[in-house]
Amino acid sequence: MPIALSHAWLVNDNMEVIDPTWVEETSDFAYFGVVFNKKFVMETAAKTKCYGILDTDYLNRHQLKREGFPQGALLHKFHPEFCKSN
Repeated sequence: MPIALSHAWLVNDNMEVIDPTWVEETSDFAYFGVVFNKKFVMETAAKTKCYGILDTDYLNRHQLKREGFPQGALLHKFHPEFCKSN
């Protein structure tokens, strides 16, 4: 893509991006983001009635911008440096 887009995708256990959105081959695309815990995504979607997490932060009065990600929001396997061990 010639421009940055706010966009969700999937990632498997091998850290390979799975993006069913684009019709064309995505090998030239670069992805930058975070892997959220499914429970956090589902709870946030139920609260905001939207599936976006970062783009809909305004629906939570910018809680993520003010406080950062709550404990358990990021999937530890992909973000061990940001997740506290239990």
